[in-house]
Amino acid sequence: WLRAAECEDDLDKKRAVLRTALELVPSSVKLWRTAIELEDVEDARLLLGRAVECVPHSVEMWLPPPPPRPPPGPLPPPPLR
Repeated sequence: WLRAAECEDDLDKKRAVLRTALELVPSSVKLWRTAIELEDVEDARLLLGRAVECVPHSVEMWLPPPPPRPPPGPLPPPPLR
């Protein structure tokens, strides 16, 4: 489901794929987190409330998402001593 959503270029289509996935797999924390990240603040709050109902014992639903990974590239030079 996550790969299917990644294949969509249109944000509304990504959301639709993830919402369909959540109907079929409501216990998936990864699906919930991904869907919530694509929403605006108000819709994200609504989805988060539903996510907590569906996976109430998931600590991940209560924690902030991890920071984004930096883009791949050359390593910075070592610090001078």
